[in-house]
Amino acid sequence: MINKVIFTMPAMLVALLGTTFSYGIAVEKDAISSSPLYTYTLSKSGTAESYDEAIAAACLQGIINRKAPTVYILSETNSKPAYWLKLLTSEGKWLKGRKIKPLLDLEALFALSDGKVKGAIIWDPAVPASMNVANTIAGIEGIRDNG
Repeated sequence: MINKVIFTMPAMLVALLGTTFSYGIAVEKDAISSSPLYTYTLSKSGTAESYDEAIAAACLQGIINRKAPTVYILSETNSKPAYWLKLLTSEGKWLKGRKIKPLLDLEALFALSDGKVKGAIIWDPAVPASMNVANTIAGIEGIRDNG
């Protein structure tokens, strides 16, 4: 069992526990459609900091969205996520009618996790594949702890 590691922003070289798997838990459609869909937009890419931001945002998205679609990640430099959001919120689609609420920063996204972040797995940026290992361990630890 991995003990808690202090998670501090903006030190994002971590994979948050409980990140990689999304459960197919049934949630009432009315409850989903009445709640907002939060969006977080990744900053410009190409730097180590933006990569860390993207990993942290993806991990938080996985934790927050376990029971229902709550967070959607957008990008300043890639239009594909915005395309899919527009498609999924169009008439007759899964997320139709959801009010979109942009989040201003990573701290606001972290706040949405509402205490669900239990720790972190530190990965080695000198060994890029260690991110895959960190995410796998985080997912396994998170599932085991959640029953």
